[in-house]
Parts: sequence; C-alpha cells; structure tokens
Amino acid sequence: MHERPAFQRHLPQAIAALAALLASAAIFAPAPLESQSPESRTLPFMVQDGLSYAEQRRWGDAINVLEEAWERDPSNPIVAEHLALAYLYERIPPDAEALSKAEGLMRSSLAHGGQVSVFAQHVHGALRKVVGSDDHCSGRLVLSADGVYYSTSLTEHSFSLGLEQLADIVPAKGKQPSSEGGLTLRTRDGKRHSIRTGTLSKSEAEIVLRLTREYLLGG
Repeated sequence: MHERPAFQRHLPQAIAALAALLASAAIFAPAPLESQSPESRTLPFMVQDGLSYAEQRRWGDAINVLEEAWERDPSNPIVAEHLALAYLYERIPPDAEALSKAEGLMRSSLAHGGQVSVFAQHVHGALRKVVGSDDHCSGRLVLSADGVYYSTSLTEHSFSLGLEQLADIVPAKGKQPSSEGGLTLRTRDGKRHSIRTGTLSKSEAEIVLRLTREYLLGG
C-alpha cells in the first residue's frame, strides 16, 4: 500500500485548526454594520481622514473633516489634539480666534485623558548674536498627564521629563527675533531645556506655558 503524501496526512488537522481560528475570530469581530448607527459607522473613517490631513499638514482639509468629527463626538482627545494643531498652523501667525479655539481644544484633550502637541525647536546652544541664529533641531513637544517630552529625528536631542523631574516652565529671555516663542523647561536637578514653539509667536508660547503650569505643575 502506498503511503499518502505528508500534506494529505495532515490536511484534516489543518482544516480543524483553521475552523477553530475562524470561530475564535468571530467572537471578537465587530458588530455587523447594519446594527450600528450612521455616526458610529462614519466617525472612525472621518477621524482617520482628518488625522491623515493633519500629518500631511493640509490644515484646511483637516479642519473641515475634524470639525465635523468633533461635533459628533466632543470628548475625543485625539480629534481635539489634531484639530488644535490645524487651527494653530493653518495661518502663521495664527489670529486671536484661531488661538482661542486651539487652546480650548487642548484643554479638552487634557481633560479627557489625552495630550497636547505643538511643533517646536529645541535650542542646543546659546544664540549667536552676530548672525542671529543658533544650533537647534525641529520636532514635536508633547504635554500629557505624565509629563513633557520632545521628539525629533535626532534621537540624541529627544528628551522626556516626568512630573517628578519637571520643576518649572518660564518664558525665554532675550530680545533677539529667534527668542520669540521661546520657553525654558527647568528640571529639579538644575538642568534646562530651551524650546521655541512652531509659530515662533509669543501667543503660542503663552498657551503652552499656561497649560503646563495648570495641568502638570498644579498652577
């Protein structure tokens, strides 16, 4: 008698395993679309589109999509975070209305367990007064319930400050144009991190300062 090939001998076990896998997946499958409300069916895709526009810095498109998502779910911290970004950077410098909307959204994000993020420059060395420039990298500054962190492609200049490390945040000193929008993060062990916000405006820096003091430093 000829012995069956190996794949034929193991075929019943493979079919049984596949059936078990499909059965377990069905347990965790989402409810059928027809059983969901129109809002619950469209909101996730709407949010994804809005976040994609924000990452591409298509701020006007991001505002159009995320505003509708925010109206449907005004407690979503991810929508609030990225809609705030869009208002801040659609026009530079942002006007008073855009700044007010952005700050309100940032506060909502933090209140609902989310985070705040702004584009920023991390200044590595002192300002060169002669040429009016300095050594810095560009990245994103994030405020959350856990502390402050700065992320950049230059990993050696990324940093994270937990609440137990952060001592204070103050406006940057100096009258040079490159000090506009500047902030200094002070740590309990005496270190300092010099940051400039993305719009290089005093107004944006003041928002970051207020939120850091109120939500992270307790006033």
